[in-house]
Amino acid sequence: MRALAASAAAFLVLALVAWWLLGRTPAPPPGPFFAIKQRLPDTLIVIAEGDTTTIVPGGSKGWEVVRPVHYPADQVLVNAIVRQLSDLKVDRRFPLTPQKMDTYGMRFPQGIVRAAYRDGRAADTLVIGSFTFDDKYEYVRNGSRPEVGLLPARTSRGFLLKGTTELRDNEILPFLENRVVSFSTLDAQGDTVLTLERARPGTWRILRPFPGPAQDAKVREYLESLSHMHVGVFVREEDGPLDVYGLVRPRAGVRVRLEDGNLLGLDLGTPVPKSDLLYARTLARPQVLGVSGKYLPVLEWSADRLRRTAVLDFGMKDASRVTLLDTGRPVSFAVNDSLSREVKDLLGNWILIEAHRFQPATAANLRAAGLDRAPRSMVWLRGERVLARVEIGSEAGEDVALYVPEGEAARPAEILFARRDAVLPIFNALEQHATGSP
Repeated sequence: MRALAASAAAFLVLALVAWWLLGRTPAPPPGPFFAIKQRLPDTLIVIAEGDTTTIVPGGSKGWEVVRPVHYPADQVLVNAIVRQLSDLKVDRRFPLTPQKMDTYGMRFPQGIVRAAYRDGRAADTLVIGSFTFDDKYEYVRNGSRPEVGLLPARTSRGFLLKGTTELRDNEILPFLENRVVSFSTLDAQGDTVLTLERARPGTWRILRPFPGPAQDAKVREYLESLSHMHVGVFVREEDGPLDVYGLVRPRAGVRVRLEDGNLLGLDLGTPVPKSDLLYARTLARPQVLGVSGKYLPVLEWSADRLRRTAVLDFGMKDASRVTLLDTGRPVSFAVNDSLSREVKDLLGNWILIEAHRFQPATAANLRAAGLDRAPRSMVWLRGERVLARVEIGSEAGEDVALYVPEGEAARPAEILFARRDAVLPIFNALEQHATGSP
């Protein structure tokens, strides 16, 4: 009986404890470690890397650096900082005692980010202290509260610990590739090296040094390389003499015209001492910049790197007949289902021929390339329409000259040079098929 009474008493105690535990209201989760009071602060101050940078909204691009210089801010970075500050979460929290101020790096912090407001409310201040021993976290503090939190170092380094140079807009040529209508490069004498113009969306033509179709993918690649250029260092803020930087007669330059009529430009000067940078200046602002020396080869691209290398820009399905013109009588192939597989392959390989160098089609160059007298030629037709007449000139070493003076795919301003062994065997084999000769 005693054992039974003891068991009943123990069960009753356990039931009461369980009822008490289940009946308790769970403690609310801790609130955000740090959160600014409004969506966009009226002033953002970032103290890091020895700089104190003041940023305000309302510039021409959205955020403006106003101290220590007046300059557009890096919109992406500043917006990312504000997003972080709107609800900053930490992995763990610890009490902060006076004895721990140095341990957590709060006496001499690495950085401070402060969001201030015009209406008199107290500013929100985030203090960024030292790293943990494994460098994965930093200790942070909300104002003067008696606690610190562990913030992942990738967040503090990626968004918060930024000096003035990083917080400034460091785009050199801010444009979207699909908004460009033309661009040119300049040499050391200030003369235009190449000019390209957008014929229609996604299609480009070279105007200088001599006209011809451009390879659109290469043009997009080139424009992307221009739009991704950024400032390495701000050398001088004010107007002043430019000769000491090699910017009176720049080594190279580029000009980009946008749909809205704006003209963007960059000039490159002499090397910055003891660095891999070059002095530079844009058309839009007076600052002298330091930019990567890797940008110079981009501005020195030749037009040939942007030209369309494919001799023809259509396919077999676009043609209905191909005619070979040589010293003898013309011979033709009807491009249809009755065409032999071998001839189809030969014509298909001809369409794939690519040029690897180009010359302007001046009278002297046409004579030198054997294209001034009735050369061998291949005429591609669709019905009565001439798609292209391709003339075959003389051989020049490993190359042979080609010229497309007539047709919808004509390139009358260019002489194209392709590999001889990619052109002549195809033409000769087609002639043999047409004449039935072995």
